[in-house]
Amino acid sequence: MTWEHTGKGGQQGPSPPDPECRAKVVAFISQRTGIVIRPHQLDNLNETLAALYERFNLADCQALLNHFQNLPDTSPELEFLISRITVGESYFFRDENQIAFLRDTWLPQTVAAKREAGELSLRIWSAGCSNGQEVVTLAILLQETIPDHPLWKIHLLGSDINTNSLSQAMIGRYPEWSFRATPMTLRQRYFISENNAWRVNETIRSMSQFAYLNLVDDTFPSVLSQTNGLDLILCRNVFIYFDPETVRRVLAKFVDCLVPGGYLILGASDLVLDQVPGCEARLHGDHLYFRKLTEAESSPPAQPSWQEISSPRSSPGWKGKSPPTSTTALKESWPPSAKPGKRSSAQPLPPASKVGIFTATQAPSTPDTPALLDPSTTRGTASTRQQLITRLAREEWQEALAELEQLAEGEKQHPLMGQFQAKIMANLGQMDQALELCQTAIAADPTDKHIYLIQGQAFLEAGRFGEAEKSLRRGIFLDRGFVECHFHLGMHLIQSKRRQAGIKALKNAARAIQSGHPDWQVHNARAISYSQLASVLQKELSVYDP
Repeated sequence: MTWEHTGKGGQQGPSPPDPECRAKVVAFISQRTGIVIRPHQLDNLNETLAALYERFNLADCQALLNHFQNLPDTSPELEFLISRITVGESYFFRDENQIAFLRDTWLPQTVAAKREAGELSLRIWSAGCSNGQEVVTLAILLQETIPDHPLWKIHLLGSDINTNSLSQAMIGRYPEWSFRATPMTLRQRYFISENNAWRVNETIRSMSQFAYLNLVDDTFPSVLSQTNGLDLILCRNVFIYFDPETVRRVLAKFVDCLVPGGYLILGASDLVLDQVPGCEARLHGDHLYFRKLTEAESSPPAQPSWQEISSPRSSPGWKGKSPPTSTTALKESWPPSAKPGKRSSAQPLPPASKVGIFTATQAPSTPDTPALLDPSTTRGTASTRQQLITRLAREEWQEALAELEQLAEGEKQHPLMGQFQAKIMANLGQMDQALELCQTAIAADPTDKHIYLIQGQAFLEAGRFGEAEKSLRRGIFLDRGFVECHFHLGMHLIQSKRRQAGIKALKNAARAIQSGHPDWQVHNARAISYSQLASVLQKELSVYDP
């Protein structure tokens, strides 16, 4: 597209943006999306602006800036802009070396460790999933690698900033070009031929879910976006769009999302730091991965220590060299039931469950929030109470449990203690004990709506979905405007293939949230405000109810 064009009615089109205004557009894009426009991309940006003027009837660059300032992230204008300045093209089994690492090393080691711990669950997030090819690839790897996968609780999430891409991912229909690295045996096993394209079969579709998420937003880790307690995060070829400071912030949040021992995998061309705080850098062939340290391990050294990751399928003598495997993304003869490899030297992985806390400090307080260990209603030292609240806010669960045990007996009878204890045990992975505490708290006060929210979340984490739905509905029965229960119920119903009922619940949450203050903090979520949740709801509805 050229700038000297004739608009509707024969009128001359807008002039190209002056450098000052274009710089403001570049700054707006960076602030809103984290995407940095490089000098070599300015010509493409000029063409994109021209297309925006024409498509949305905008007079010039300043008019565009004024128009964009208050647009929601899911607006057609922003979607069009993002689609023009990013590369959305991807394909299945992209980057054969990383696929080999997942298939031959990470999955066998992780599955073996979890079997030994008696924890049949995996939580994986593909951040920046585009049209979903990476998520589908992961689902196929899980199918092929875990023979008893139906017995496992698998959480496989794909997120992206582009809702058009997410819609394509949910449809699950792909052209021939997406299969250029996919063995025909796997294509025939997991896809259905359909009008010169291939559609993902229902088995693979049912394993994955997709959601909008902007990585520059501070909305993760969170139980709301299901980005908590993850075993693996893949964020490949996303950081190429970000500046170093944005990369640093996002990496820090990724580390918070991982369980100790969890892995972060980036793209080979992504901009990364020399080290990631809280992680150790490991090498597998020529590729770099980050593993989150466990509590028992020392802090990372000042300089990264590169550890070679051995593959259970490779011979003992190949360390430091390329493993003697085929150069194809997946060997045609790859067996459907790979045997688990030797367990890694890492500590056993802790439970992946993580339930958000009841925010200890709210500004301003919600009208239905009970007093938090008020001195006039409880006994015990103020310092111990404050330490407990601080530990909860920092999600230091073991320390919070220790503080709780030091409270005076009278203070332990405070109604909030049941909530605190249940949240602590859930986040320590002790779901059975957390649910017992919820039941005790309900017996003491069956009108406390908050305990039903905690119970519902714990049931969801434990895979007891029918009971989770009942708990969330009981919370709503006690308060028809209970935003958080409506939200979790809606997401559960959508993921249970009851889409219309789920959309209705999300709309109920969106209506209820309008009566709250934007700065109220969401119950059982980490530092998420009502205004942020309202944005999440808008995005979810745009995906599921366009």
